[in-house]
Amino acid sequence: MLEVSWDITDGWGAPSIVPVHELSLKPFNMTLQHGLEGFEGMKAYKDPAGCIRTLRPLTYAQRFAKTCSELCLPAFDPIELVRCIEKLIRLDWRWVPAYPSSLYIRSVVMTMESGLSLTPPKEALLYVVTSPVAPPAEVPVRLLVDQNGVRVPQGGPGLVRLGGSYAHSASRKLDIKSKGFDGLLWLRGDAITEADQSNIFFHWTNTKNVTELVTPSLNDTVLPGVYRDTVCRLASGNKKVPLHSTQVLLKDLVAAAREKRVVLLVSSEDRYMRSSPAARRRAWSRSVLSSTGLTSWCPASRRAKCVTNSGRCSTTFWYPL
Repeated sequence: MLEVSWDITDGWGAPSIVPVHELSLKPFNMTLQHGLEGFEGMKAYKDPAGCIRTLRPLTYAQRFAKTCSELCLPAFDPIELVRCIEKLIRLDWRWVPAYPSSLYIRSVVMTMESGLSLTPPKEALLYVVTSPVAPPAEVPVRLLVDQNGVRVPQGGPGLVRLGGSYAHSASRKLDIKSKGFDGLLWLRGDAITEADQSNIFFHWTNTKNVTELVTPSLNDTVLPGVYRDTVCRLASGNKKVPLHSTQVLLKDLVAAAREKRVVLLVSSEDRYMRSSPAARRRAWSRSVLSSTGLTSWCPASRRAKCVTNSGRCSTTFWYPL
């Protein structure tokens, strides 16, 4: 695991990669008492050529920096975080499976200070751990519309990933599992925001008989997902199926479903909600994961190129075997 400590006097310390170990927390730790914790997650996988790829790690690191700011912590430099994670993957490269399985990379920042009062932290820990994960099941997922709760309240921390933003939905998930559902469709009033813990896209024919791709517009209750942004960038050049980021009302989705105008509902985090044949789902996934914006660490050639968000190569990494 990768870890680096911070305190208000000395700032961020030197990052280190150490064996995975237990964390020692005092009973009055402010993370335990007040939930001062944030996280980020991305995946790495091997392509058919044996290259290890991730999707836009710098973008994830930049969002993680915003999470630190939300917790009143100084942001760890995003570029340095990507470099540290790259070194961690160098050591864990044998654990990186071939696509569609992947190595999940979880970055966490938490307060290490103790106290019952909710105050800006003076001590913190940033760590990164990895774990192989199975591929998402290529089956439709049943969602229950939650008309009573919200993922995050209006004006809340919906633009970053805080542990507390998701913890309150645990009881709802237990309830929907017992009813045969797999996740929640979150609303803000009558407007759809997210699908469970993911952004969502609707491929449908609108009331003007125009086929389009629609996703809920960003606001303080919709996470600016990296997959979401990637799909938007890829779809923006498709003239046959225009992309719109706009308010999507539940009643419009219900009407489209009844009139059989919905072609595909897809989550932008590899979880498929409702779709036409499986081949379409697989093709959609491949189009996202194999396009511009990937970072590649390639053992086959012993070197790799870092592709920035603009699509230009900016850095070359060496990958020892």
